[in-house]
Amino acid sequence: MIVSGMRKLGWRVGLRGLVGLWILSFCSQAVFAQQFVTGRAVGGVVVDAGGLLGQATPADLEEVRRMQAAASSNIPEPMQAKVPLRKVSLAGINRALQEALSTGRPIPDEIYCLGGLQSVCYVIADPEAKDILLVGPGEGWKPGTGGVLVGLTTGRAVMLLDDLVVALRTVSRPQPEVITCSINPRAEKLTELERFTRGMPANVAAEVVAARIEEILGPQEVTVTGVPADSHFARVLVAADYRMKRIGLGLDRAPVADIPPFTAFVRGQAAGMMPRWWLVPEVTTLRHDPDGLVWEVPEVAVKTLTETQFLGMGGRGGAGRSVPGAERWAEVMTSRYDQLAMADPIFDQVRNCMELSLVAAILVTHRLPERAGADISLLLDEDRFPRAKLQPATKVPSRSVVVRSGRSALVACGGVEINPWSILAQAEENPELRKISSELRMGSGSDWWSN
Repeated sequence: MIVSGMRKLGWRVGLRGLVGLWILSFCSQAVFAQQFVTGRAVGGVVVDAGGLLGQATPADLEEVRRMQAAASSNIPEPMQAKVPLRKVSLAGINRALQEALSTGRPIPDEIYCLGGLQSVCYVIADPEAKDILLVGPGEGWKPGTGGVLVGLTTGRAVMLLDDLVVALRTVSRPQPEVITCSINPRAEKLTELERFTRGMPANVAAEVVAARIEEILGPQEVTVTGVPADSHFARVLVAADYRMKRIGLGLDRAPVADIPPFTAFVRGQAAGMMPRWWLVPEVTTLRHDPDGLVWEVPEVAVKTLTETQFLGMGGRGGAGRSVPGAERWAEVMTSRYDQLAMADPIFDQVRNCMELSLVAAILVTHRLPERAGADISLLLDEDRFPRAKLQPATKVPSRSVVVRSGRSALVACGGVEINPWSILAQAEENPELRKISSELRMGSGSDWWSN
């Protein structure tokens, strides 16, 4: 009995130890993921414990730079080279994650960076290899401006595994939502602001008016739909929206020439203007082969719309009142977006999130993993492979700009919207894509990536 009891006790102790080891591995991977996606500062912004969004300090950004430099120090040499088409195997990543989680070993940095992918040109379901390939330009990476990892030579933002899994899990829900982020004043505050601007006396000092407007509005609300508000994906949307508004109001100087603040287009309008701008993805024709196993994904362009334009294309906005000059500023922002994305990579990173959402919609809507027999179960399982969790942004201090001798008060609103299903609905068939699958197979001996 004593021996039997000891055996049982030993079995229990051993099991407890194994469970403890698994929990430790599970937690350490989750913590590492959170550190890797720079929980302290994303896109040059930070969020405090109370959910207040603000500008990152130089100390915040230096902390992120050091963390990212460490994550960039051991890139495999063949992965550092800039190539037009790098192949990343989702089934291979799933296997690598399973091995890391079962052994307690750290997940390699290069997996978190999706092998340095910067865009996805092709999505390929390969039933013969039981795999899903994402194929596009890639290279090694380094710390970039504002806490964004960028390519060694191009400066393009690198795609992140964490954003991909959020996109996949989002579109896999029984009733997925359109992905949005918006920063807007509370409705009751707008009524109070309207009363103030109607009775605002002439020739009042601009700084006095601006201070009063900010006092009336108080903190503006941050709203995120479609993706978890505490995800890195959501923080990217919020950061890009925040930066767009600050550039629009002239609170921050655009890092590229020829993007003047919106105030440059104000020509003596009435007080109390509230321009609303939205960033949305725009894609030329999406194509697939007759079997729907090979998809050619054109590069996502980002378009800036006014509220009126946004509502006209089916977006979900507010009152939709036209603000003179807002459309002109939106046109300038759209035409200079590529240059802006190079100078401030958060704008490139939000484009990556838009593209990954489209990729996820293709995979899930057309059941490509199931049809290819590809196991990507860990990428879809929050319990087994947790995503990074950041402090969600819930509010932003109101900022206003007053021009024309205190007669025009500006408060920027709007947000970001990603509706991958509307793009997917316009896809066209192209028989020529059948040959792509054989041309872009993984290299022999490759595990989860190859050039």
